[in-house]
Amino acid sequence: MRSRSVVMTFGLAVLLASAKLVSAQCGCAMTIATSPCVGCGFRVAHPCGGCVNPEMEYQERTVFVNQWSTVTKKRQVTKYKNETKTRTVTLNRMIPTKEKRVRTVVVNRMVPKTRVESYRVAVPYAEEVQQEYVVCVPYTEQVVQKYTVRQPTYQTIQKTYKVLVPFTETVQKTCQVMVPCTETVEQPYIVNVAVQEQRKMTRMVCQTYEETINRTVTKDLGSWEPQTIEISSCPSHFGHGGVLASLLSGGARCCNPGSNFQGGCGTCHGCGQPPTMVTRKVWVPKCVTEVVPQRVTRTRLVPEEYTCNVTVCRPVTRVRKVDVVRFRPEERTTTVNVTRCKMETRTKNVKICKMENVVKQKTCEVTRYKHETRTRKIIVQKCAYQTKTREVEYQVCIPEVRTQEYEVTVMKCVPESRRERYSVCVPYTVWEEYQVQVCTRVPQTVRVPVAGCDHCGNGCGLGLGGRLRGLFRCDCTVSQP
Repeated sequence: MRSRSVVMTFGLAVLLASAKLVSAQCGCAMTIATSPCVGCGFRVAHPCGGCVNPEMEYQERTVFVNQWSTVTKKRQVTKYKNETKTRTVTLNRMIPTKEKRVRTVVVNRMVPKTRVESYRVAVPYAEEVQQEYVVCVPYTEQVVQKYTVRQPTYQTIQKTYKVLVPFTETVQKTCQVMVPCTETVEQPYIVNVAVQEQRKMTRMVCQTYEETINRTVTKDLGSWEPQTIEISSCPSHFGHGGVLASLLSGGARCCNPGSNFQGGCGTCHGCGQPPTMVTRKVWVPKCVTEVVPQRVTRTRLVPEEYTCNVTVCRPVTRVRKVDVVRFRPEERTTTVNVTRCKMETRTKNVKICKMENVVKQKTCEVTRYKHETRTRKIIVQKCAYQTKTREVEYQVCIPEVRTQEYEVTVMKCVPESRRERYSVCVPYTVWEEYQVQVCTRVPQTVRVPVAGCDHCGNGCGLGLGGRLRGLFRCDCTVSQP
């Protein structure tokens, strides 16, 4: 709508500019009137003479308005459907076959030999030698010795001592006795009485909610691709492995039978058998990592208030009667036999033993030792070294070249044809309906104010249309008063 208004404004400006150009060419001049007698703001000079008073009039004009509507249309759409077809496929099947071949083998043979070698032997012999040694010889002699003896002597004497002699007498004694008596006493005690009351409590309830999280997923969008490799048919280097060992090792091995597994290596074509081309399928990975939104249900703990009945124990004070045993003191008089002691002096005869030292002599034999040097003959073991010779047998490893036969399993490729079914997407065309928003220009009648002229029918009015028509007519002159 804004672009349309801009275009209309630009068109009006062009029309005004062209109108001025036409009026200038035909000699009409237009100025703005300042006299109050002009009702429309312009003073028009007409060739008939006088002032023209324009009057306001309304005219009906047809205007086109945009109107949007929904229209249903048809179009062709290409769709696909799956169809099952049959085709013939050729497959290569490997058939194992056994072949006998000859190969050269180096075998080590052990050969016994004899050689003479010399060695040293330690020969023991006995030799008699004189040896001096010292001996302690004992002898006995008489010796007089003095010794002291403790000899006891007994003597009788009188000794005075004191003794406590017990005797019994009767005595009256006053004592205090606790006599028991029973009394009934009121005793307060507390009892817990159960009372039910309602309380508001809060508990945690498990509530579920849904949440969208991003999850990283790795997919393998790889495919099977055929790969052709060259395999040698010569088995001399691989032994009993044959083509299977060559296939596992990549097919690039030396197979010259004259190399004998040593430095020289010929070509595989020198064996006389051409290489075999084998096609195998290899999986080529293609890992793609993408972020996938996932709807997850989780739980959370929400506090919830609830009302419940609670049994509460309240203390209540009560009174009960209890029998209490108490003791009261009483004084009583009793007769008691008391044992007492009195001191007495007495005399007794005591036998005393005294020890006296007495010196005595005795003759005793004493054994003593003296050193003597003596000579004896002993036998000493010695060794003498002698050189001897002996024959020693040993074995020598001699390599021999031998030829032996062995069996080899060879895989032969045999093509086979078989029919298989596969699915194909076949396109087909379908007409379908769809809705489109269409803008239609609809005519609409509106009333527009227009100022007209009394004498000149050239439309010198105040309206935009009148002004334009007046500008394009040369018989109306607009001048300044």
